Amino acid sequence: MKRSHWAKAVSCAALFAISGFMGAQKAPKDEDLLGTWQLVVIKNLKTGEVTQRNGTEWMQFTKSHFTVVGMDNGRPSVSEAKYDSLSAADKVNADYARVFNGKGAQVFVARGGTWRLVGNVLHETPVMAIYAPRIGLDDALEIVRLDNRNLVVQNTRRPRTTDTYELTYRRID
Repeated sequence: MKRSHWAKAVSCAALFAISGFMGAQKAPKDEDLLGTWQLVVIKNLKTGEVTQRNGTEWMQFTKSHFTVVGMDNGRPSVSEAKYDSLSAADKVNADYARVFNGKGAQVFVARGGTWRLVGNVLHETPVMAIYAPRIGLDDALEIVRLDNRNLVVQNTRRPRTTDTYELTYRRID
């Protein structure tokens, strides 16, 4: 075999080996997701902006259901004694402030429902949520990376924005 033919043959073999290896990566399994995950980093893939989660947000999976509960740092609180002394209208405002800030953005999130895995896409369908417009929607999250410690997903549909976000979670149980 000529040297140029030999080089082409080795290059083709290497390409087939690499593509075979890439294709052989296992798809995530339902049991790989079970447990509790904490959101640690949010990256806007359109702008490149990376932010640490301002607070605590947990995502939990059982065999068929999921829940998400999250709270921003600095969420206002009112002592029980002070709350009891408020007028009915002020109690409504205090209750609202526990969930939404002055700009209407959520500072406390909660939703739950069913989930299923189709290939590397995680489908979450909330049946309850503080932000009611999410109820019944199929939230599709593409799993970019999943191992014993890390879950990285891309969410292409987020309420009130067209940006794509990459969310990095760490297993906490």
